[in-house]
Amino acid sequence: MPIHRVQIYPGSALNLISTSALEEMGISPSKMSHRSVSIFGYDGSTQRPIGKIKFRLQVGDLIYDATVYAIKTPSCYNILFGRPWIHENGVIPSTLHQYIKFVGNADLIHRVFADKKPFKGKEIHFTDSQMYKDEKKGGNSILYRKSLERQR
Repeated sequence: MPIHRVQIYPGSALNLISTSALEEMGISPSKMSHRSVSIFGYDGSTQRPIGKIKFRLQVGDLIYDATVYAIKTPSCYNILFGRPWIHENGVIPSTLHQYIKFVGNADLIHRVFADKKPFKGKEIHFTDSQMYKDEKKGGNSILYRKSLERQR
């Protein structure tokens, strides 16, 4: 199942997923492990995640397991990958060139380009979408493989 609108952000210490994305994927909060951790936003606010879950994901040719914390907050993006994902997979994000690079099988360097127009129809009201409104359609999606067993 493709997951669109993924943000790769080296400033985040966690990988996050929105509860609305989990609902679209048909994943119940009962499948998540619950942790007593606080997440601090850039504005100084704190929030407790709904839970934590591990997924098998694919970005281009990169297949990996990712642990994400589910949060209930309005967001332009369905998943935010932070430093844990970037460092575990040896990914080099380029905001200038709008792609990520990583070393894949047979030590080949792979690039995955960002969607040129990630926001569709009703999503256009988000402020972030405005910088994409005149771009042509294209890019890649992250594929959701399957949820791994519940973490304890």
